[in-house]
Amino acid sequence: MSVLDAEPSSKTFMTEIGYYQSRANTSIHNVRASGARAYVTHYQDGVRIIDLADPTCPVLAAHFNTWRPGNQAGDNTLFAGAIGIDVDRVRYLLFVVDNPCGVLIFSDETTR
Repeated sequence: MSVLDAEPSSKTFMTEIGYYQSRANTSIHNVRASGARAYVTHYQDGVRIIDLADPTCPVLAAHFNTWRPGNQAGDNTLFAGAIGIDVDRVRYLLFVVDNPCGVLIFSDETTR
């Protein structure tokens, strides 16, 4: 995940100022940003909450791996696992779509 400088008046506007990677050979499918957090689905690497308080140095704040190797119904490709996310900041909830598990609901205790 590249973090770009989005301040139009900045000398580094639209250039990479930070970077986060869970591990090699994984890809982000979906991202929601709110405040100083990025909520990310990473297929087989599950759900990650990235703290962007210092955007030049993203830090993992929380992680839950939805993927259960050998326990999945049929799909063992790199594109199976957590594929979608929505964030309810009022109720501190994360709604995650996982293939093949379905919809998972998590309480986000990292911002309370």
